[in-house]
Formats: sequence, C-alpha cells, structure tokens
Amino acid sequence: MPFCKKLLAFVFLLLMIISLHAQNARSHLAAGLQLYSQERYTQALEYFKKAAGMAPEDADAHYYMGRCFLNTNRFQEAAVSFSVTISLQPSYPKVWFFRAQAHQKLSNQHAALQDYNVAIQQDSTHMEAFLSRAELSFNSGSLQQALADYNHVVDRGYLNANIFLARGKLHMSMMQDQNALADFSRGIELDPDHAELRHQRGILLFETKEFRQAAEDLTIAIASGIDNENIYWLRAHACHHSGQLIRAINDYTHLINIYRSRNEDTYMKRALAYFWLRDMDAAVADLSKVVNFNPSHAEGYYFRAMAYKSLGKDQLAMDDLQKAMAIDPAIIQLKQEDIGMFPPQMDSLLRPGPER
Repeated sequence: MPFCKKLLAFVFLLLMIISLHAQNARSHLAAGLQLYSQERYTQALEYFKKAAGMAPEDADAHYYMGRCFLNTNRFQEAAVSFSVTISLQPSYPKVWFFRAQAHQKLSNQHAALQDYNVAIQQDSTHMEAFLSRAELSFNSGSLQQALADYNHVVDRGYLNANIFLARGKLHMSMMQDQNALADFSRGIELDPDHAELRHQRGILLFETKEFRQAAEDLTIAIASGIDNENIYWLRAHACHHSGQLIRAINDYTHLINIYRSRNEDTYMKRALAYFWLRDMDAAVADLSKVVNFNPSHAEGYYFRAMAYKSLGKDQLAMDDLQKAMAIDPAIIQLKQEDIGMFPPQMDSLLRPGPER
C-alpha cells in the first residue's frame, strides 16, 4: 500500500512537471509571437527556440522559427525549420508556401515548384502561392504555366497593380504587345502613379509610335521615382518625335550634364532639335562637337552646312557640304527635301549633272 501511494505521488508530480513544462513552452511561444508582431525577429527567434526545446512536437514553434529565419535572410535554416514543421503537421498549406520561398531564395527552383504545388493543392484559395509559382515559372521559361496562374488569380478577382504589371511583362516576353498594353493600362487605372507601370507602358507606346502619350507616361514614371539614363533617353526621343522639341532639348541637356552622356549621338540629337527650332547658333555649337568627336560624321557636316547657310555664312556652308559629300555622296539623295535652303553655287553641287 505505501508503494502505491508513492507511485501515485510520483505520477502526480510528473504530470505537474509536464504541465508546467507545457505552460512554459506556451508562455515562450506567446512571448515570441508578441515580438514577431513587432517585427523584432531576432529576439522572437530566441523565444521560439525555447518553446521548441520544451515542446519539440509543437509545430507552431518550429513554423515561427522558420518565419524568423526567413525574415532575417537565413534561408537554409528556414528550410530546415519548415521541414520539421511539415514532419509534425503535413496539412499546413502556409508552411509549404514559405518553405518554397526559402528554396527559391536558395536557387533550388525544382524544390520550390514542388512546394508551391503542394500549397496550392492543399489550399486552392492561396493566391500568393499562385502568384509566386507564376513568377517562378516565368523566370524558368515556363511561360504558359505562368500565364495560366496569373489568369487564375485575376479571374478570381484578386486584383492589384503589381499583378497587371507582372502579367503585362509576361505578355511582352510572349510578343503579345496588345495584351501587355491592356494589362499595363488596367494596372494604371488601379494606381495612376505606379512608376514601373508607367515606364513599361511608355516603352510600348514608344515602340508603337504613340510618342506623345509615351512621353506623358515616362514623365509620370520619372516623377514617381524612376531616375536613370535610359528613361531620359527614351523620353527625349519621344518628345523629339512628337514635336515637343524644347522638352527634348531639356532631356538631352540633362543627359549631358547629369549622366555625362557627352558623345556624338547625344549632341547630334540635341543639335537636330535646335535646328528644327531654328536656333541655328545652338545647332552649330552642338554639330561642331559632333564632328570633333567623329570627323567622319557626314550628317554632322551636312546639317551644320544648312545651319551655316541659314546664318548667312555661305562659304562655311559650302565647305561643310563638300566635306559631307566627300564622306558620303549618297547623303544628298537622302536629303533632297532640304535643297532649297542652299545658294545657287551650293545648289549646283546638290543637283546631278553630266558625268565627268
């Protein structure tokens, strides 16, 4: 009888210890969750580790350890923690999704794809999994699969500007420019100041020769934060082609002064803008830089000749025309519409005569 009492006391004590241990584990988990909600991932991780140490079978402790590792770019450790979670609780769609994210960061694309597939099988409403799988498929060249996933998300009303941006870029890679343009436009309806949407639509509009609208989109893209040499080049050309020559000159000047794009192409483009604005002194100055950069630049001499003629400097005009023709005799045939600008002696050079 005394033995039974001792055994019962031992069992009772053991249950008390287990209960206290479980309470401590839950307490650590709760403390970790509080810190996690404040994005204090390093501190939260320590509590989750303690919770997992006290209750190794607690899937949530391992799951949140993985989330902390993922949020602090410790991707290999994240994948391990998520794998432990899956071994404890396989029917946990979120953990499959986040392990896929870890695999993707580790460049293990095949494993990531498999995990996204399981996440979607377990929860067909997990739109983030569809979007992540679409991105992965796009980057790996599986364009039809990517398109199917983007379409699935859009068809179910999960709409935001970034989805239309992603699907629009996919359409562009598939040479479906009209579909891409439609997607970029739908995205802009949702977020009119979205810099990358404006940028991408501006590129497409430029390619389809909608230069004025392209310039407007690129202007908004620049105002919304995209600031690089390529976008200023594109807007300068769009403004130039749409007759907005002062705006084009401003962009060429920005490229020259800010991006140090001091080369024959930039000066030639700005020179032509000055030329068509009839600012011949400025055109001559830029064209002089062009031929200094490249003494064989036939068009540089040709347009400087016309600018000199407009300024009444006929001999300089004749000299430049002769240089242009010596470099490229065909330049005259390409520029017949400008013949009337030259004096009679220059006109005789332009018009074909009897062979000598």
